[in-house]
Amino acid sequence: MVRFIPNQSRIIMRLQTLQRLSSLSFVVLLSLSIAGTVLVHQVSPLRDPAFQPNSGNAGSLLPTFRTVRESDWITGATILAALLALSLTLMLFLGWYQRSMTTPPRLQTQGVLRRTMQFLLWVSFGLLTFTGVWISWMVYLMTQWLVD
Repeated sequence: MVRFIPNQSRIIMRLQTLQRLSSLSFVVLLSLSIAGTVLVHQVSPLRDPAFQPNSGNAGSLLPTFRTVRESDWITGATILAALLALSLTLMLFLGWYQRSMTTPPRLQTQGVLRRTMQFLLWVSFGLLTFTGVWISWMVYLMTQWLVD
């Protein structure tokens, strides 16, 4: 039998709302990431048959995107990777936390060390996710010759 603490049902409802919002933000960011991938492919200099890949000539050949510097592409990739990693980590954390709240009290350990380890686990998951997404974006930008 699960013993509820006072206002636990309200807390669970708020967690469900937060989880839905984080899921929605993850889907929006994933869609934005797909749109960014298509944009990078469309402005890539590799689409021009006269383009000769050499070191030092990265960047878009389209007049509209010639003013976009390499640092702008890198900044965009970093921001998108950070937002995706944060959104995914928050979505998974809220689901896990919601399930852990309904665990019977005798199975819950409230030790400071355990809470610290759980926090570090979620932070490391977020950092690893960010690193993986960021490296993927950088490799893609390099293969499209937008970044040297």
